[in-house]
Amino acid sequence: MALVDWLVIRNRPADIGYSAFAWEEQPEVLSSPVLFRAIFARKWVFVSGLAIAASVAAIAGTATWVVPAYIKVQNMPVESAALIGTTMGLSQVAFLVLGGYISDRMRKSVMVRLGAVLALATALLFTLATIYPMSFSLLLLLAAVSGISVFSGGAVFSLLTEKYPISVATGAVGYAEIFGMIASFLSPWIMGLALRETGGSFTHAFLAFSALEVVLVAALFLLAREPRFSKSYVTERDQVAIR
Repeated sequence: MALVDWLVIRNRPADIGYSAFAWEEQPEVLSSPVLFRAIFARKWVFVSGLAIAASVAAIAGTATWVVPAYIKVQNMPVESAALIGTTMGLSQVAFLVLGGYISDRMRKSVMVRLGAVLALATALLFTLATIYPMSFSLLLLLAAVSGISVFSGGAVFSLLTEKYPISVATGAVGYAEIFGMIASFLSPWIMGLALRETGGSFTHAFLAFSALEVVLVAALFLLAREPRFSKSYVTERDQVAIR
């Protein structure tokens, strides 16, 4: 992807044929210490990061362990694995688009909370599938609704652009995504560890997955309660630097 970017991305609109295009007056480039301080002076980078982590943890955990769980616990035929995996992938696309549409009409902070709760719901639903016998139709239905874990994907980044000025928001998005990168490894690893320690119990693995989601959702709700800062999100010195 880095190679593709290097080949196709250009610095200026004129480089891709828009010779008459003119940027609006650009803010002064921030030095790294001011940018870092401006981002982490507010809690919203952590709120968004936790929201991303909840969604990505759900994606990584289910993509890694749902099909093996279905095969072992529900005696699903191995040849049905592709159908379940494809259904889960299409579900994520559908709910991400639907969530983006609804995000344009709701408060972003509400959508972020809702998305985290739905990610937890995904973990709980699949945990039930490791406890109770279910028909293949029901297992397929669970796969079809599993995309609710990414329902607030569009709202997360919109929230950051609302809470930070444009000169800071792009950096905030990058820092928030680090939470998701960590969660993409943490979730399936915790589940695999639970499987190993319990001798292959998928119920315990998905309970561990659910516990991780509970921690992420609880931390998000705790941080996103009432604004801790005034409307001015940085010190006067930082505001001067940003201007």
